[in-house]
Amino acid sequence: MKQLILISSLLLCRIIGFSQPSNDNCENALPVTINVDLNCSSFVSGTLLGATASPQSQASCSGSEDDDVWFSFVATNSTHYIELSNIVGNATSLVHSVWTGTCPSLTLYSNSCSYSSSSAVHGLTIGTTYFIRVYSSITGGAPNTTFDVCIKTPPAVSNDECSNPVSVAINPDMNCNLLTSGTIQYATPSSQNNTCGGTPDDDVWFSFVATQTEHRIEITNITGSTSNLYFSVWQSTCDVMVALSCCPNKKRLVTNLTVGNTYLIRVWTANSSLHNTDFDICIRTSPPPPANDECINAFILPVNPDLVCTNVFSGTTLSATGVNTGSCYDDNDDVWFRFTATSTVHYFQLLNITGTTTSYAHAMYTGSCGNLSYIPNSCSTFPNITYLNLTIGQEYFVKVYVPESDRFNFINFDVCIKTAPPPPNDDCINAITANINTDLTCTLLTAGTISGATPSNINDSDCSGVEDDDVWFLFVPNDNAVVVQLLNNSGVLLRFSVWENTCGSLALHPNTCFYSSGNVINLTAGNTYYIRVYSETDTGGQVATFDLCIMNSISNDDCDAPTAITVTPYGAQNCLVESGSLVGATLSSQETSCPGYEDHDVWFSFVATFSNLTLNINNVVGYPSALRYSLWTGTCPNLTNVLCNNAYNFTFTDLNVGQTYFCVFSAIRLLIFQLPLLISVLQKMSHHWSMMNVMGRSYFRMEFEVLRVHLLTLQSLQLPFLHVVGAPIIT
Repeated sequence: MKQLILISSLLLCRIIGFSQPSNDNCENALPVTINVDLNCSSFVSGTLLGATASPQSQASCSGSEDDDVWFSFVATNSTHYIELSNIVGNATSLVHSVWTGTCPSLTLYSNSCSYSSSSAVHGLTIGTTYFIRVYSSITGGAPNTTFDVCIKTPPAVSNDECSNPVSVAINPDMNCNLLTSGTIQYATPSSQNNTCGGTPDDDVWFSFVATQTEHRIEITNITGSTSNLYFSVWQSTCDVMVALSCCPNKKRLVTNLTVGNTYLIRVWTANSSLHNTDFDICIRTSPPPPANDECINAFILPVNPDLVCTNVFSGTTLSATGVNTGSCYDDNDDVWFRFTATSTVHYFQLLNITGTTTSYAHAMYTGSCGNLSYIPNSCSTFPNITYLNLTIGQEYFVKVYVPESDRFNFINFDVCIKTAPPPPNDDCINAITANINTDLTCTLLTAGTISGATPSNINDSDCSGVEDDDVWFLFVPNDNAVVVQLLNNSGVLLRFSVWENTCGSLALHPNTCFYSSGNVINLTAGNTYYIRVYSETDTGGQVATFDLCIMNSISNDDCDAPTAITVTPYGAQNCLVESGSLVGATLSSQETSCPGYEDHDVWFSFVATFSNLTLNINNVVGYPSALRYSLWTGTCPNLTNVLCNNAYNFTFTDLNVGQTYFCVFSAIRLLIFQLPLLISVLQKMSHHWSMMNVMGRSYFRMEFEVLRVHLLTLQSLQLPFLHVVGAPIIT
């Protein structure tokens, strides 16, 4: 019985194998009939099932040629298209290549490795036999892929060779009314060398007769599978060609032409893929160079007396020439202007810019034509620039151009030279009277500007910054201190200082060099003081506007006039609050021993109604972490410091009931900011209860702040119980 089972098993076991394709080797390549057009009416089917590696080089193309099969064809045209179609199986990524010679001694045809299903083979010899090698791109495995091979013949392109170019009509102006159409579809490579990039395996040729020494050539209206086209311009004959210009961006101003000579244009795509791109060629005729193409013919620019471009001058770089100086981008298409400075600062502006590009530049020079000197840092690619440190009465030259190596692009524009007139308060003698606010609001503002301001040359080293564009204001205080602020600054960093005496003998008021705000103290009511405003940097011609605000100091600025704080009574439902602010605060006469900056402090006072009182501070705006306070006793100015602190909620202990205490608030930063304080002082009371072994429980202690009153009943004893929000309620 066991013997019979063994025999049955042996009968069920068999080995499955595949025979090799008939065209597994080059010697048995399947011939492919060539189609006379672009249709695949004739094709040959093939398979990779069972294919093995051929002895021909396996490093010629990418992929693994371990499953290749072979086909052959006899060329009927110099170019044929190979197409693999109807690819089915477990390996559909196929590679094919073309080989020449006699089996087995074959040579890979140049540039014939294709990793897509279609390719173009150029430069074939009619009547010669070529071999096609097809294989999968994978290594190993057993592909069962089937496919069809089709060879097509493209139609002839009339201007496929240099010897038969299409003539291009030249437009007599800058319009493209005359266009010549072309296509690179079915084009083949030419024998001429390529020195301009791209892959000219599909180049076509055009020609034109120059009507002037330079023409603008542009490839336009591009449609099809790619828009990445190159073109080059050649002179001489097809046998001896010289490239005049290479263009990878489809447009070029071709120069150094000879009127009446014939020139050739070669157009091709950037890569070797098959493309069906159509296009038009436009050749324009440029107008003569502008009248101000050279420095000697620079146009005279009118100088506007203010910042309004009432007087402008029009210009263009179209057809402009020049020599690239290297000092300021590519300046080989410049036009020239000149103006005479009427101020030490002028503003240059390009307006109404149109043309074929948004790229432009300009630079300024001194001297005379033929001997010009570039002014450092005057090169700009922006429409506006400020010319500084000019000499009144001196002539300056400005050139405008498109900063590109090719002169194809151009701009049309207007030029404007502006002047910022000095403000009316440019000097101390003409200082503007500033308004003073009687409270801590900036309701009354005095407008100002440094635009066009000139230096006053008054004690310029007293404060930091550069006072080369200062303006002046004056004020008469009605108190011994004011707060000064510069508001609504239009962007330039500003500083200010305060001066005393008269304009002819000014002296800096002590400690009054400020940025945008500051407290001015130790003033004499009724005296005249001057405020000097200027920009922080030495950059000339800065344009800035601002508003000046002057405020009186606050009432509780010193020890002798503190704001009284009413202590919230014991048992009250709500806190009694008092608001405060450091805006307008100045230095107190009282010396303190606390850390921080007491050059802007405010004073409060309260009468102790209990030995322990709690200070609560709420709703702090500005720099909350900068707030400091201290507690004092005594009478002004002979005070004694009790403590220094910065906690927003703090309990003063061991106070003397009925005694007056002073609370001083200050900020640790030398800044002006608003700290509205909600200040309340609360009575605080402690109850200590000890229960020794009452019903087996230990003694405990409780302490609460006064906010709400509850009743605690312990046997027949009633005690007032004080509860703070957040603490447990005991009943």
